[in-house]
Amino acid sequence: MMEEVQEKIIVYVDGSEPSWKAFNVALNHARKSRAKLYAIYVVDTDFLSGISSSQRGDVERDLTRAGALILAEAEKRASSVGVAMVKVLRKGNLQGEILKLAAEVNANYIYVAPKPKPSIVRKLLFGSVSDVLIKRAPCPVVVVK
Repeated sequence: MMEEVQEKIIVYVDGSEPSWKAFNVALNHARKSRAKLYAIYVVDTDFLSGISSSQRGDVERDLTRAGALILAEAEKRASSVGVAMVKVLRKGNLQGEILKLAAEVNANYIYVAPKPKPSIVRKLLFGSVSDVLIKRAPCPVVVVK
């Protein structure tokens, strides 16, 4: 008899309303398919690099604290519907950390909300978060509007 392989779903959460919407869609998918859900929050070092060095430590600490609270809320929502969820808090490039996690856990899906429009320069240099994930992810990427 073949062993059933559990699906793995990643969802990026940042506390914004669109990210909670993406979380809810991913959570529903995980619940229906009995998948393992990985909620990831990334302290974005690209964002931190634009902050003066005298304030960077405080901002990083605040963002890390906020991320822990957001992930705790996500875990509460997941457990309330019986979904096993793993909290992932990372520091680094937003797209890069999501892609690393997808490779590490052999993800079946990545759920994200569309991010607010990046600056023209950032978009030309890096592309939007969802654009980069769609191009480079090892699995389907679902952008929840």
